[in-house]
Amino acid sequence: KLYGVVISGERAESVRSLSAGTVVSSGPYRGFGQVSIVKSNDGHTYVYGGMDGLSVKEGDRVAPGAALGFLGTDAVSGKAQLFFLVYKGDLAIDPAKAPRT
Repeated sequence: KLYGVVISGERAESVRSLSAGTVVSSGPYRGFGQVSIVKSNDGHTYVYGGMDGLSVKEGDRVAPGAALGFLGTDAVSGKAQLFFLVYKGDLAIDPAKAPRT
């Protein structure tokens, strides 16, 4: 089960960070295309999946609104979709309630 949201967009659209933090992982991940994971300064983990290309690498510091990469096309649906998940520790939280800092 995917504990997050799927956001439709346009192929090659910029994917931007919701919060300030550090990129803890950036690269391909099983069935999710290119994925960037940002650990925020307050301890939340933001997962951005479904990208075709990445603008950041592990260890990069990002500010809110920083470009992480660009949206790709989902292999199953053929649509441009961002898979967005948020965690606090090991607990998945509702992305709509995630801090935006």
